[in-house]
Amino acid sequence: MTKFLGFFISILTIFSVLFSVHLWRLPRGRLMIDFLNVGQGDAILITTPDQNHILIDGGPDQSLLTQLGEVLPFLQKNIDFMVLTHPHADHIFGLVEILKRYQVKAILFSGVNYSNPIYDEFLRIIQSQNIPLYVARANEDWQLGAINLDIVYPLKSLLGISMENINNASVVIRLGYKGNHVLFTGDAESQVENEILKVGFNLQAEVLKAGHHGSKTASGEDFLDKVKPSLAIIQCGKDNSFGHPHTETLNKLTKRDVSIKSNDQNGRIRITISSLQKKNHVIKKQSSNIMFKGRGEVVSQRSPKPLSRVRFLPPLPD
Repeated sequence: MTKFLGFFISILTIFSVLFSVHLWRLPRGRLMIDFLNVGQGDAILITTPDQNHILIDGGPDQSLLTQLGEVLPFLQKNIDFMVLTHPHADHIFGLVEILKRYQVKAILFSGVNYSNPIYDEFLRIIQSQNIPLYVARANEDWQLGAINLDIVYPLKSLLGISMENINNASVVIRLGYKGNHVLFTGDAESQVENEILKVGFNLQAEVLKAGHHGSKTASGEDFLDKVKPSLAIIQCGKDNSFGHPHTETLNKLTKRDVSIKSNDQNGRIRITISSLQKKNHVIKKQSSNIMFKGRGEVVSQRSPKPLSRVRFLPPLPD
């Protein structure tokens, strides 16, 4: 009897621990943003209050799979919206692995022309799985429930365009939720920042994902003054060969009293935003449909109606 009771208590303890972990992974009416620790690369998981999952970039290797396994709810194998900021290996590699293992419902990318076997495989898998694929351009918004994704850059379609510096083909997104904002910049450098500044977009954001892993080629003085972040997140690997984050960037942030967190120092970083942080809003259950608001048309997960399906440029190898 004593042995049976001990066994029952052990099982109950294990179940309680697993249940507690499962609850920790659920948003419970909050917006959760995990800046995943994938080494020298970017990978960000956004979990909406309605339990939609947005994945921005995938890091340089398969470590994304481990990271997702630690933050997604058990048996969760759906990604509602995937964003590839630009096709450098340290942003795209993990996304290829996700496409092989998860059900991805829609993908946004810049469409830039770039010769890279990983990029070719990424496009080939999307084509073979018939996943809706969209080209990012400024002033075209996407909405998942209460989450608004405002595309800030590229200013115009880059589909099929070749660029000398692929970093500057990065998709830049300003996320809005109940009066809170987070700015995701990919690897966009000062040239892109200056182009955005000239347009006059509202860039204010409490949280800034610092451009290009904290490189001195991004996070310009004028750009930081426009964003006015309280917190900067830097995604870079420990003891990386590039010396990221650069001292120049850290000094600019510190001078503005911006708190800094980085994957190389802090590991995986989670930002949690409640709807009550700024305004006393009650979160209402929203549809899980992805809505495209750029020209008033809707893209639904159940009945996709894209503005225009992406052409695959350059042509994929047979």
